Amino acid sequence: MKAIGFPQNASQITNLYNIACLFVAGSKVNRNVCMNIDWLCDHQLEYNGTYYDAADSCLSNLKYHLAMTAPVPYNALKGKGKGNRPSRSAAPCSGLIQAAIEAQKNRNYKNKLTGQLTNKRKPYTDDWSADSYLRLAISIGLLDYDESSDSCTLSPLGNRFASCTGPSDPNYNIVIGEALLTYPPVCRILDLLDSTFGITPGSIADPKMTQFKLGTALGFIGEAGFSSIPENIWLAEYDAAPSPKAKQKVRSDREGTMDKHARMICSLLSQIGWISQSNQTVSGTFCGITYSAELQCYYITLSGHNAFVKSRGNSSNPRIPKIVYLGSLATRSSDADYLSSKRAYIIDCISGTKHKNLVSIQASLATNGFSESISTIKDDIEGLRRIGIQISVSNAGKYHVDDVICKLTIPKRKAVTPSTVVGIVNSLRSSLSSINHKYLNLINYSIDANKNRDLEQLTLELLTSELGFNGKWLGGTSKPDGIISENTKGLIIDTKAYSGGYNLPRSQKDEMFRYISDFVFKNVTVNPTQWWINFPSLVTSVGFTFVSSNFTATVPNGLTDISNRTISINSGVAIKGGAITTKVLLEKAEEVKSGRLSKADFMHLFSSNNIIV
Repeated sequence: MKAIGFPQNASQITNLYNIACLFVAGSKVNRNVCMNIDWLCDHQLEYNGTYYDAADSCLSNLKYHLAMTAPVPYNALKGKGKGNRPSRSAAPCSGLIQAAIEAQKNRNYKNKLTGQLTNKRKPYTDDWSADSYLRLAISIGLLDYDESSDSCTLSPLGNRFASCTGPSDPNYNIVIGEALLTYPPVCRILDLLDSTFGITPGSIADPKMTQFKLGTALGFIGEAGFSSIPENIWLAEYDAAPSPKAKQKVRSDREGTMDKHARMICSLLSQIGWISQSNQTVSGTFCGITYSAELQCYYITLSGHNAFVKSRGNSSNPRIPKIVYLGSLATRSSDADYLSSKRAYIIDCISGTKHKNLVSIQASLATNGFSESISTIKDDIEGLRRIGIQISVSNAGKYHVDDVICKLTIPKRKAVTPSTVVGIVNSLRSSLSSINHKYLNLINYSIDANKNRDLEQLTLELLTSELGFNGKWLGGTSKPDGIISENTKGLIIDTKAYSGGYNLPRSQKDEMFRYISDFVFKNVTVNPTQWWINFPSLVTSVGFTFVSSNFTATVPNGLTDISNRTISINSGVAIKGGAITTKVLLEKAEEVKSGRLSKADFMHLFSSNNIIV
């Protein structure tokens, strides 16, 4: 199953136009791509002083697709990637869509026959960008994708778009607008932005819809591939960046996949006048502190509002059908096959004339081999709504898909058993009735080494914003990831995103001991960061904890080792700690939020020198 939806790097409508025209033999774009391929085959690309062939060895053989109306293989359109080249920047052109989209920067080229050097704008894009545009062209119906042959053809809508003479053609915006409204996430973004209709940017009533607010409201909750950085956390990290260069890096690099997708959609919609943009000062509170920064905010225009109303249908216009491929119902998760199949069955069992309550949906899933709790089904339905599929519920509790769904194939296969990770998340969906389910992301963050910063921040947000502990995310060199406190007791927190069972190595034991020593001695010469001053003055004692996805059996010995070493620096009294998995942390957080566990008793959990269960 190929992931079709939610591309992140396809923000120019002109490139979508080029893709549609590429499929029309003899069109200007089609002819230019043929000439571009010939030129690339004759030249080499310079990278760090070395010249590499600008065209992949197979590229010239792909030209025959441009003269035919037969389906074009997906990989012939996308290309191969960098292969054995040292960098993506040195990768050859290996796909038709790559050759149809110019890159942004100029590069040096050498004619392989004459040796003549040329500096020009790179005449092809990378395979990742080509894949993003290809997936979007499929998702909005410009191309028809056949899963069985893994190939694409130009759709009737795509043919209409290619028939336009260009951006100045009166039909250009009309046709691409029709296409965009078939993509559910576009309708979701328009729905979220409709609250800004008629609002003056910067006024008291302005909801200040940034990419982070939009991204947080987009996609399936608690699932890999649908990540978003909460706006308040982004603002705190931006504020903590120590230099203008570091702040710029936060602006350019720190966004989740749904934040990127929301920004991409807003860029597309702004090009046809459906939304406007304005920089505004945005504020948010994280760990009890309010942070502010200037961010781009989005506002729906009159034409955007009218398009959104049209997409829902009325007495004059039928509801616009939505294109939903199976591969758009789950993305990066290793359980994509299981998750997308289950969601396809949910859509199918409440579409058309079928209206069902949660118990009936549960029974339908069981018939097809899916054993799901009511809580998981509710989250799946909410996720389908959050990707832009309209689902209503009657007063009798019966659900119905109001949209006409196109392109969704219901898999004829046995249900796939979910992984351990998805099994844990699904079990927590049932038990977390008081805790916001966005914190289920902790499970996925804790097994992904690339998400360590997200794990730190979301852990502290859970403990402070959700549970009400005094605390702060610290991060950075020579500081713990975070701290919390309750009355006179503090807790030093170190999070570890690790999938194989964290074993608490010697270096990490030494680091935690140094943090405890910092708290005891408060020596500015030893640690100039003075991170300990973030504890309230009434905190007189601390414990410590490690948070990860799982721990090895040797960890209790490591905790005891740290504790025993503190005896010599704490008047002969050992400072104790604990280790807690993200699963147990969420379970204990639910007990605190629901009133079954006091904050004091929660803090006491971290005094056993053991793994908390």
